[in-house]
Amino acid sequence: KPDYNLEIGGPGKEHFHQTSELSIKIIELIRKENLDPDLICFLGDSNSVVSAVALKKEGYKIAHIEAGMRSYDKRMFEETNRGVCDHCSEYLFVYHDNYKEKAMKENIDANNIFVVGNTIVEVANQMKENFKNRPRTFSHIILDVHRPENFNDKTRLKNVIRFANDM
Repeated sequence: KPDYNLEIGGPGKEHFHQTSELSIKIIELIRKENLDPDLICFLGDSNSVVSAVALKKEGYKIAHIEAGMRSYDKRMFEETNRGVCDHCSEYLFVYHDNYKEKAMKENIDANNIFVVGNTIVEVANQMKENFKNRPRTFSHIILDVHRPENFNDKTRLKNVIRFANDM
C-alpha cells in the first residue's frame, strides 16, 4: 500500500487535469509532510512524469528511469512526457546505449546518463528461465496491450486476443 495516494486519476479525468493536479498536490504534500527528498525518481512515461517541471522549478533533483526512449511520434502523449521529464532530470537511467545517444543528441550531458538495462525484459527473461524446465501442462504467453489504441477499440482488442490465442 502506498504511503500517500493523491487520487489524481479516475473516470473523466483528462490529461491536463492529471498533470496540473499532480504538479500542485505533490508539492503541497512535500511541504505539508515536511519531506526533504534528495532525489525524486520517475519511472516511465505516464502523465505523472510531467510534474517533474514543477518539482524542478521548486529546486528538487529529478531522476528518470526509462529515459532516452523516443518514438518520434508526436501523436503519442507519452512522447511529450518522456522529453519533458528527461530535460528536467539530473540523472537519466536509460535501457540501452542507443537511448543514451538519443538523449545526447538533445544536448543532455553524457555524464548524467547511465545505461542500466531494461527491467521489463530482464523480468520476462527470468520468467522464461523459470518455466523452461517445468512440464508443459499448458502454454504461456506474455502480452502487453497497454496502449489505449489497443484496448479502447473493442474490435482491435478482440483481434489482439484472437492473435494471441492462435500463437
